[in-house]
Amino acid sequence: MSNSTTKVVLVTYPDSFRSDEAKILVESAGQTNVYQVIKIFTQKYLNHSKYGIGTGKAEEIKEFVKESKSDKIVVDEHLTSKQIHNLEKLTAVPVIDRERLILDIFNSRATTTEAKLQIQLAEIKYQMPRVRESAKLTPGSRERAGKGGMGEYTVYLKFRDLKRQMSFIKEKLEGAKQKRHLYQQQRVKTGMPVVSLLGYTSSGKTTLFNLLTNEHKETSSSLFTTLSTTTRSLKLGHTNDDNVVVLVTDTIGFISRLPTYMIDAFKSTLEESLAADLILLLIDCSDENLIPPSPLQCYHLITHD
Repeated sequence: MSNSTTKVVLVTYPDSFRSDEAKILVESAGQTNVYQVIKIFTQKYLNHSKYGIGTGKAEEIKEFVKESKSDKIVVDEHLTSKQIHNLEKLTAVPVIDRERLILDIFNSRATTTEAKLQIQLAEIKYQMPRVRESAKLTPGSRERAGKGGMGEYTVYLKFRDLKRQMSFIKEKLEGAKQKRHLYQQQRVKTGMPVVSLLGYTSSGKTTLFNLLTNEHKETSSSLFTTLSTTTRSLKLGHTNDDNVVVLVTDTIGFISRLPTYMIDAFKSTLEESLAADLILLLIDCSDENLIPPSPLQCYHLITHD
């Protein structure tokens, strides 16, 4: 096996849709290394207190990791810092949860300034609830019960720093939102209809966008290749006399069980779809497990009502 390949053990739910989605997520996450899923363990519940997974399953995974010399474990669910720490201590390999996996993909895909800011905001929101637990789990931590402990003071400083970063990023994103709003107003004045392409990530939105607009945006079978919206014009009609110009917008793809704070981070970008005259929902007809969302579900996802 190549040195550039990271052998991953995936722990997910037993139904085929979640298992397939989790496997594609893992395979999309490799940046300098290729992530290869060498074994999938499934369990009905991934919310056990100590490891997230059950104790028996954790022992089973420990033995497999040791025998196969696996490099990493990915758990397809939210885990606390303590659960990750316990599982890493048991198996002696790094463990990441679903949210960390998605953030890693976002980090590797971001190209625009706004997308990078949105991901930084999501990173901060991911870290904040883990700050106190991480302080307790840090070797040599002097945190003690009650007010005034050194660990508590360190946590306070970390929280304050994260909040300061969050405020700065939100200001930058608000500026980008205002610019987008001005662009939308200009489009309304031109009277050109807007068509927004929506759908599950990797459903073919960018491929269709490139075909319609003669663009050359990157396409890939990996998830979240597109993390920012792009709008281009499209002429409809066969002659100059009957040409109608519409604006076509390529958007960020959806995925199941996307954490609320990640939706919030990308909310300003997603809201652009609400200004469209037509929302074109793309479905990958080759995916038998994919149940298309209703227009109402799409609206709730975008507006986060």
